[in-house]
Amino acid sequence: MVQRQIDWSLIDRVRAKNPIVLNLANLVTIDKVADAVSAVGASPIMSVEPA
Repeated sequence: MVQRQIDWSLIDRVRAKNPIVLNLANLVTIDKVADAVSAVGASPIMSVEPA
């Protein structure tokens, strides 16, 4: 089993900028994807296709 170090500097850079991320996930996973985006420090926008 290969163990790797996590490079937290990327997450720190995302948190510092707090970007807005357009979330184009399907209706089943939209909440999970938005939670993951929030967890790394970004702000999700959830979008639903009218069709």
